[in-house]
Parts: sequence; structure tokens; C-alpha cells
Amino acid sequence: MRAAWIVVLLLAACAGPPLEVRTWDLRPEPAPAESAPLGWSIRVEPFTAAGERDGYEVLARTSARELVRDERRRWSRRPPAAATAAVAAALRATGAFSAVDASGARGRAPDLRLEGVVLAFEETDEAAEVELGATLVPAEGRLEPATPTRLAASGRAPLRDGDPAARAAAMESALAA
Repeated sequence: MRAAWIVVLLLAACAGPPLEVRTWDLRPEPAPAESAPLGWSIRVEPFTAAGERDGYEVLARTSARELVRDERRRWSRRPPAAATAAVAAALRATGAFSAVDASGARGRAPDLRLEGVVLAFEETDEAAEVELGATLVPAEGRLEPATPTRLAASGRAPLRDGDPAARAAAMESALAA
């Protein structure tokens, strides 16, 4: 009898409408070039992220201590991959570097390497928020001083309505900020 109830409950759970999963791609527009070429090359290493920030699900911060996955909304690529692409595009757009590589391929050693981490990539009730940390590492013997430099960047864009496309656009804006 108990097994029959379990089967009935499972069938009832499956009888509802199918779950709609929507996927969003982030392609922020880089800022226009603002500086003169330095003549240096830079490699943007693939960004990393810990825990939930390394997944495809959209994350929502419901309180200072709670981060919730939205199983119905997903990014087309993981936030670290989106951050890597956005940072590389922004560096290319500055026109400051002779070459910007984010392919992960190992070729000629660059003058600089940028190693990054996604610290926040989430929605709150009011905004889409992105926070990135990075270390700029000069190639040994090429640039002086050869001391790594720590960097931080954050972006925030208001969420104006509950429409999923508008929410994805706000995250795109936060990533480009």
C-alpha cells in the first residue's frame, strides 16, 4: 500500500505543466577606445569562480546570507566564461594593447597575464550585480616592476521589471560596467 502512495505522489508531481527553462547569453558592448597603444600583449586567462557562481543557473540574492539558484533561467555559458570574454573584449576596445588573447592557447608568451575570479554574479530585488577580482602578472624580465598587481571591478545595473529578457539585459550592463 505504501508503495502505491509513492507511485501516486510521483505521478501527481509529474502531471503538472512542463517546466520552461529559458537560456540567456551575455554579450556586453565594450566601451570605446580611450587610450593610446602601449605596444604590450596581454593574455586573459580563463576566469574562475567558486560554488554556485560556476554554474549555468541564474543566481538571486534573497538576503545577505542566502543565494538561490533559479532552475528555470540559465546562462548560455558559465559566468567565468562570460567574464573572461567581456574583459578581453573591453581590453581590445581600449586599443591599448598590441594583442589581447583569451583563447587559452599557449603560443608566444605575452607581456602581461590577467588572472581573474568571479566574486559575485547575481540578482537582488533591485539590481543585477557583478564583482570581479583579478591579478595582473607581468612576464618575468619583460616589464619592470615585475610585481603582480591586484585589481577589482564591480558593476551594478537596476532591474526595472520582472521580464526575464530585461533582467538578462541588466546583468549584461552590470558586466560591462
